[in-house]
Amino acid sequence: MEKIELDLHKDLDKTKYIFIPIGINCKTGLFLRNCGIKCFTYPYDWASETSIDEILDVLNNYNNFNINTWFRFTDLNYYLPHDKLNDSHGEEENAFLNTDLIAKYNKRFERLFLDIKKPNVILIRYFNEINDKISLIQKEKFREINNSISFIEINNFTLNEIESESIYKDYLLSLFKPNTYTVIIKEVIYILGEINFPITYSTFYNNINYLTNKYKLDTNIFPNDNCNILFNSRKDLISFLGICLTKQFAEIEIFG
Repeated sequence: MEKIELDLHKDLDKTKYIFIPIGINCKTGLFLRNCGIKCFTYPYDWASETSIDEILDVLNNYNNFNINTWFRFTDLNYYLPHDKLNDSHGEEENAFLNTDLIAKYNKRFERLFLDIKKPNVILIRYFNEINDKISLIQKEKFREINNSISFIEINNFTLNEIESESIYKDYLLSLFKPNTYTVIIKEVIYILGEINFPITYSTFYNNINYLTNKYKLDTNIFPNDNCNILFNSRKDLISFLGICLTKQFAEIEIFG
């Protein structure tokens, strides 16, 4: 357990929590999703080289924050590698959300500024080196924003298949229960990986409609099997899925 460091508020309600990844790279967001405890996406989930001081500066100056001048847009290859041109992750995520880069991150910052002040917030950070950890002074600064914030820091995991089932995942799941959002996402992504294009809507419907009963979704979340649609590519299908799923889960982000 020495690779997982907990600083949890004594009044934390472990049945109602908000995980907010704060770097240093996308491993934390992916790890939360693999654990089934990632509800929403925040601006630093998929960012690289994130510093705690940068995040604190943004949070403390949120009234003056301007998404159009956020410095990370100046070098997507380095700071936001999954949003760079021709990156399949970013392109599919944008297709699912049916939005563009600026609007996507603006929504994520709005969510961050709102959620950071709620009860049961847990900031989670991955670190390689000791210098990547959150210092006591930085924790105090976060708690000036919200005195009930908790912290989880996880050291040096690789996110390969074995690691995803490792002590990290097992230990966190002994504390926090998985949520429906992430479980649905994992199943949908698996189904997408099995599809050969082009595919008719009726064939796709037969593959995915079982989710409606399994997770008690709105029965109208997918149109009936008489829908006359042909999907020629994965991107076309992902965009269609985004329209369907966001009817019920307004904040869900299947790839983010």
